[in-house]
Amino acid sequence: MTLLTKAKTHAFTLAASVLVASAFAQPADAMACLERSQMVNVLKDQHDEVQSAVGLQENTNLIEVYASPNTGTWTILMTQPTGVACIVAVGTNWLESDPVPAGVPG
Repeated sequence: MTLLTKAKTHAFTLAASVLVASAFAQPADAMACLERSQMVNVLKDQHDEVQSAVGLQENTNLIEVYASPNTGTWTILMTQPTGVACIVAVGTNWLESDPVPAGVPG
């Protein structure tokens, strides 16, 4: 299976999982969104993904990367202050790397 096929399969499966778990209809062009704890459970239970990185945007949105150390799949979430988490991107071949200290050529 090619990397592109794996990424498309992961994206489709994740989107389908979120839409099934969602109790409300969304327009076809809307991002897949759920209450954050529900989204985290979908990522963990159905995709073996755990939080790998986290950051805060200036507008107080929480940006998180979830990744599976076993399959290499990854998902980026944006959680709004209301607690609604939306999928921003998904993919495959996630690799962890050690941070490079400031001032050290990377």
